[in-house]
This record gives sequence, C-alpha cells and structure tokens, in this order.
Amino acid sequence: MNDTKNLLDAVSRCPGCNCDSGEMHRANCEIERCWICGRQRTTGDCRCHDSIASAWTGRMPILKNFELSHELSRDKRIKAKPHECYYNCFKAMYYCDEYSSATYVEGYMVGEGFYVHHGWLEVNEQIIDPTIPDEHAIYIPGLRFDGGLGISKAIQMLRREGCHELPFFNRFGDQGCDSPEFSKAKLIAERLVSTWAIQDAASRN
Repeated sequence: MNDTKNLLDAVSRCPGCNCDSGEMHRANCEIERCWICGRQRTTGDCRCHDSIASAWTGRMPILKNFELSHELSRDKRIKAKPHECYYNCFKAMYYCDEYSSATYVEGYMVGEGFYVHHGWLEVNEQIIDPTIPDEHAIYIPGLRFDGGLGISKAIQMLRREGCHELPFFNRFGDQGCDSPEFSKAKLIAERLVSTWAIQDAASRN
C-alpha cells in the first residue's frame, strides 16, 4: 500500500466513534458529516441531516480544495514557506481579504504511516492548505478559530513561559494536552495510523 490515497480506503472503522462500515455514526462523532450540506455534525449547524444516508462508508471525508491550496501557496502576499504552516495560514487571513473570515485550524495531518501537527484554513467546508498543497492526506481538526475575531481571542489567551505566539495549541499545556479537542484529535490520528499499519501488515502476509 504505497499510495497515501489508499490509506483512505484502509480505515474499516470510523476513527471518531469506532462504528463499522455501513453503520450509523455514534453520538457526537466529529467525523460524521451531513450528506446534503457537508457540515460537520458536532457543530450543530445542520438541519437537513439524515443519519442513515451519512453512515460510515470506510472512507474519510475528502474536503481539500487542491486548486485553491495551490493558488494560495503561490500568492506573493503571504510568501508561504515550508514547515511554517501556522504562520502561512495566519498571514493568509491577515493579508488576503478573501481569507479574512476563514476558519484557522490546528490539528493533525495523517499520511501513509505518520501523523504530524499541522495548520490549515477552512472555507466553505473546504480545506485550504497553502503549506502542503499537493498532499493527499487526512486532516483531523483539533482547535478552530473563526475569522479575525477568533484569532484575536486566541492571541489574548495566556501563554506559558517560553511559548511562541503560534501554534495556539501550546497554550493548552505541552503539545495541547490540556485541550480535550486537541487531545481527541491526536487519539484519532493515532488510531488511523494504527489501522493503516494493521492493514499494511495484513496485505504483506
């Protein structure tokens, strides 16, 4: 299983609530999305949801907009740099009017056999990643900050001694361990990588 895209097919159980393929998601599962509007169920914004139609299919929702990710990665206003995902997204919201009301997200990006801290933007239920625009990865959100107001509130949060401005998750203990949302995102990422490893080992036997 050398193609990262295959990881999306390797997850037989939902990493959010552990339901099996074909089953309805359990309550408060952050993976479940409405099949009509695409909204995440835990936000409570959806009024058109059908739990049966949105049952877990064994695939993670693929919501990344590669075209917009590429455009933003090349935008001279932000001058995106490798390994600076949080600052790239922060600058996009600050310097690009079209992203000023975007949702700034810190969480985990899961690829073939690995997961890493990562930052990206969400606009109209689509992931925009100016740092790694080509990666076919799974994005697990931990912390979300909506628009400039959300960023301002995050900046006002107390920082631990020696803690940099970004990423924000370090304001919630070491590696965000004091944030239930960020900690849960890590558990999901670990479960995905574990599932990939099991599936990969099985395919080799």
